[in-house]
Amino acid sequence: MTAKANNSSDTKDQTSNVTSMDEARNRAGKTRVRLPVSVNYDGESLDELWLRLPIVLDGIVAGNQGKTENAMTLIMIAQCADIDADWLWEQNPKISNKLVSAFTNMKDPTHEPEWDGNTLTLKKPLDIEGKKVVSVVLKEPTTRDLMDESSQEKTYELVARLIGLKTRDIRDMDYLHDYRDLVDRVNSFRNT
Repeated sequence: MTAKANNSSDTKDQTSNVTSMDEARNRAGKTRVRLPVSVNYDGESLDELWLRLPIVLDGIVAGNQGKTENAMTLIMIAQCADIDADWLWEQNPKISNKLVSAFTNMKDPTHEPEWDGNTLTLKKPLDIEGKKVVSVVLKEPTTRDLMDESSQEKTYELVARLIGLKTRDIRDMDYLHDYRDLVDRVNSFRNT
């Protein structure tokens, strides 16, 4: 679990704040969110959660389970914090608001996609069968591609096909930057 227990005893164990190397590696690249109130999760009192960057698979799952944009966001947050989405729905809105704010701020505000023609240099390279993929070439979509209703899953399949990869190859792609950059470029063809 990526959550931290709150030690509420008067005589705090000084080693409770020491981070092990495994825990440090597990938290690398994650964002710490201090909760506005302590909560009980799975028998532990928590006062912070750690969010990892979402991947495409998180977006697919959230799209399949959530009926609204807000629901999809909370489901994705639960996945990225390694907590149960049903538990999150039952919490004080201060907690979900804090998590949504932190999640929204995970996207690098200075990020500019690195396009060279139709080639995108990935912010986070993909590892496909042991090979590092640092850029992808987006083939221009056909009219048929663009006429298809764009559900989350169909968009995912379309993006994979247009960059010449299998859907399983892009499941671990950075959702907030690389995948959104590709989706935005595909959508730009709809508007021309």
